[in-house]
Amino acid sequence: MNLVAISIMVICGVMHQSLTSPLQNGCKETPLDVIAVLDGSESITDEKFTQVKIALEQLIRSLRLQYHDSRFGVVLYSSSVSAVLPFSNNEMDLINRIRALEQPMEGTQTHLGLEEMNKMFRMEGRPHAAKVGIVFTDGISKNKVATSTAARESIRTEINMFSIGTSMDINMEELQIIASSNDRVLSLETISEIYNHLKGFIQSCGDIGCKDYMDVVTVVDGSDSISHTEFESVKNAVKEFVQELSLESPLSRFSLVLFSSNVSNVIDFTHNKADLLSQIDSLEQPRDGTDTAAALEKTNALMNISGRQGVPKIIVVITDGYSKNSTQTIIHADEAKNMGINVFSIGITDKKQDTELVSIASDIDKSLVLEDFKELSKLVMEDVRKACGG
Repeated sequence: MNLVAISIMVICGVMHQSLTSPLQNGCKETPLDVIAVLDGSESITDEKFTQVKIALEQLIRSLRLQYHDSRFGVVLYSSSVSAVLPFSNNEMDLINRIRALEQPMEGTQTHLGLEEMNKMFRMEGRPHAAKVGIVFTDGISKNKVATSTAARESIRTEINMFSIGTSMDINMEELQIIASSNDRVLSLETISEIYNHLKGFIQSCGDIGCKDYMDVVTVVDGSDSISHTEFESVKNAVKEFVQELSLESPLSRFSLVLFSSNVSNVIDFTHNKADLLSQIDSLEQPRDGTDTAAALEKTNALMNISGRQGVPKIIVVITDGYSKNSTQTIIHADEAKNMGINVFSIGITDKKQDTELVSIASDIDKSLVLEDFKELSKLVMEDVRKACGG
């Protein structure tokens, strides 16, 4: 078996351990969306290009796409993108189409391959699937600045990036720029080098369990019944909550919905703590009516579309409890609970309407006041542990 095929099989094992193996203690398996980006330029020998195609066959067979609800796509580039195989879980069709790929044998515009991959994930990637990009190249692109920009965009959008050098004469610096981290950069010179590159990554993923995963949406009331001082206190409390959460990796994610007479602002799911804090700081209070029902309806839709399957889900509703339509508010809160989401309610003022706040929450112990906000992260983690069977 050639070195490329061996490296691919090792990557396959790493991805299933770190991204797709069944989460421990009752959490479900996360499917994969994988795109292989192939350098078909003239600096890649015909022999190496053939080895890469054979390696892709090995990877597709190993992934057992249909069994794991996973999909695979391919982008082939040289001076331009010369072929795109869209996402599919039909293994034999994919393999036959990969075998039929012809090497363009022109220049090396790696950024075009990366941009096409990013576009595929943006247009066709599934919100509940882990995104994986594997770039096969010698790292000698024509436009290094554009390659770096496209690679940063891949990583910013939470694509797990691997880079594999496909020749003896490789540009390691560019391969490192493409990969999410240096331990995902592989050279094919020796088998021992491949395993040395992967060893630390495998070990670092070994203790990841269900409790490390969660999707959290905080729903913030910005209506005119809440004073400016109270609204600023809420923002500070939410920022402290974000600081407490484990957001250093894509395992846990945070989103925010701001509402008044309608939903006025949505911060999409992200694990970027610095960006979150900046966006929360910039929130402006709408100071209009209180349509809590609309905010919860929007939040449920967000969880349906972008929430990850098998990951503990938390909604935190921060309001004074004076909603425009209490009946509809409770209906949408019940919908969230029926989806398996743990719902907390936080009363902002002493004049809070206890009945509505308690009805929003999953149970009375999850209905708090703003002064208790510092306890929220502890309560959320307790819920996550329970959801994980711990």
